[in-house]
Amino acid sequence: MTTLAGRAGNSGSADGTGSDAQFKFSDEFSDDYYVFAAVAVDGAGNIYVVDSGNHTIRKMTPEGIVTTLAGLAGSFGSADGAGSSARFDLPQGIALDGLGNVYVADTGNRTIRKGFPAPMILNSGFNEGQFGFNLTGPSGRLVVVEASTDLVNWLPIWTNTFAGPLNFIDAQSGVTSNRFYRAHVP
Repeated sequence: MTTLAGRAGNSGSADGTGSDAQFKFSDEFSDDYYVFAAVAVDGAGNIYVVDSGNHTIRKMTPEGIVTTLAGLAGSFGSADGAGSSARFDLPQGIALDGLGNVYVADTGNRTIRKGFPAPMILNSGFNEGQFGFNLTGPSGRLVVVEASTDLVNWLPIWTNTFAGPLNFIDAQSGVTSNRFYRAHVP
């Protein structure tokens, strides 16, 4: 056996690599629920961890980098949302499907939750003087591309629905010297 992440005897919620990462698991009963952790692995070798004591879902890359995927350590409840705006109450089970969707048994809330993979930007570059990129994401989900010139103020400039890879081209990309992009699934 080899320790992939965390350090024996250290409890917490720190993201990090290897032994710098911290988890909060318990062998104690909490009301009617036994608090523990569950893991699932995707085809790319990423490990998804239910960190019940922190009410979070964590992800560890094949390189050993642990990040909090959903939930906020120490904040329990029931709220849908992306990243730290989601809330869980003693999640205890996790599964993945072939599309990258994450399913969580949110035991304290007596619900099954579904997380969608974030859109991915691929093959960016200029074509005939206009900047563009390809996007992949969960089929049937809406995607919004936003642009900014200062990384503070973001303006939605394009909306579409995934039914396979999408090709985004910004006709305004040559208008300003600095233009940044981000894509999200609302």
